[in-house]
Amino acid sequence: MEPDPADSFPGKGVEKVTPEQAELRRLKNELAETRMERDILKKAIGIFGKTSG
Repeated sequence: MEPDPADSFPGKGVEKVTPEQAELRRLKNELAETRMERDILKKAIGIFGKTSG
């Protein structure tokens, strides 16, 4: 009996992702981007707030 080449490297290749996992990953990425934007805006408010007051 020959070994199946597909089973030679378990865990390698295309990851099987459920729609829920894909949505969770997308939301986590969106949250990280939103937090970064928020931090940039906070810094901008601090910079421009000093010059106008």
